Amino acid sequence: MSSRDRNIVQFHKMPNIRISLVLVLIIMVYVVFHMFSYFTKKHVAITEVRQGSIVSDDHYDALAIRSEQVVKAASSGYLYYYLSSLSRIGTGQYAYSIDSNGQMVEQLKQYSEDDASLSDTQKKQLAEKLLGFSEGFDTSDYGSLYSFYAQAQASLKESLALSARSSLKRQLQQATAEETFKSYATDVPGLIVLNVDGKEDLSLKNFTENDFDTSKVTEKNLASVDKIKAGEPVYRLVTSDNWNLVMPLSDDKAKELRDNTGIEITFLEDGAKTWCKSHVTRRDDQYYLILSLDDSVDRYAAERFVSIDLSLEKKNGLKVPNSSLKQVLLYEIPKNYITYGGDQQTPGVLRRIGDGHVVTKLSEYEKDEDGTIWGTYDGIRQSDEILDPGTLRGKTIQSLEVKKGYGVFNVNKGYAQFALVRILFHNNQYSIIEPVHSSELALYDHIALEASDVKEDEIVNGT
Repeated sequence: MSSRDRNIVQFHKMPNIRISLVLVLIIMVYVVFHMFSYFTKKHVAITEVRQGSIVSDDHYDALAIRSEQVVKAASSGYLYYYLSSLSRIGTGQYAYSIDSNGQMVEQLKQYSEDDASLSDTQKKQLAEKLLGFSEGFDTSDYGSLYSFYAQAQASLKESLALSARSSLKRQLQQATAEETFKSYATDVPGLIVLNVDGKEDLSLKNFTENDFDTSKVTEKNLASVDKIKAGEPVYRLVTSDNWNLVMPLSDDKAKELRDNTGIEITFLEDGAKTWCKSHVTRRDDQYYLILSLDDSVDRYAAERFVSIDLSLEKKNGLKVPNSSLKQVLLYEIPKNYITYGGDQQTPGVLRRIGDGHVVTKLSEYEKDEDGTIWGTYDGIRQSDEILDPGTLRGKTIQSLEVKKGYGVFNVNKGYAQFALVRILFHNNQYSIIEPVHSSELALYDHIALEASDVKEDEIVNGT
């Protein structure tokens, strides 16, 4: 072996590692890690805190009280109405007739159905009504269409009945002369309603709590009555356009509405809206809201209970779904049981732990004038004991006064942080809120849509 060969030093070969393979492995580890995190984290539907507004729509089935009287049949026999229900009638105008043997009533009904037709004058009057309505129709007041439809039907029916009476004039005169067909006029003007329910004598002075029990209202439809006896109800007459809607209120709602003098309402039957005067009264330990109206009586005169929504004040602010709110108990912490940290800003309590104690931060909700704090802290238990820092005298949590508070779960950081809020206004779906601590919640923060799905400090995946 030559000296040259003896001087050669052999090196071990380094493995040929491909950079592309390393990158693929790193990506695979990254993907597996995130897939594991995704499937192990809890998935929670989230929503965003938005600036918005809501209007409180409170639904009531209100008791209608009107100036009305029940007119009773003057004789017995077969009944014939000159006007349809919800028609206006003037003093001295015929309202109904009684046919002792029913022959004349049968002829009038048959003629109205088969042979009666509108005169040129009647056609012109109906056309004018249609034209007047179309010119004044507002698409925002869609409910007026239903009202006009009912009025048009009544007018058509009355016009056909008038044509029948005109064509059978001779027969009517003969039956009247023989006193088998007697017609009766009204003494006062008003609105004819062809039903009764036994509550026609109600007034703002005599209504009671029992009058709001809808199960005790028995309505009788007089339009379907063919034969009647003397003294039985023949129609109801509403004698004034001024009427009232009355509804019982909770104490809180009465407090909210007691200073209101006017409220806009929506009739749920047809969506029509109107403004009315309002006031709250108290009777037999129950509050009632009384709404006074001077229109719309024609449309709803047949109803004893009218379904309405109260359109109350519109509120603006941070808007969240009601499902995002979690109710918590707030504890009344007396002033002498509160301690502060070095910054003298953050309140806390001394909580007994075995033979010692530990300072626990309070989440302050509000502070009374005397320094008492209403608040809560994490992991609170009814058996916990807090201490007076000066005397070390103890109080158990269960001995403290409590009241309700609310909060939402802020999930901006990937886990649930509970933020106390005040509810300024709410309806059935949304609430206008303000955060108790501005650092815990702000506009556009993400919160859990369903508070019941989340626990404090739980790691969540938003969906």
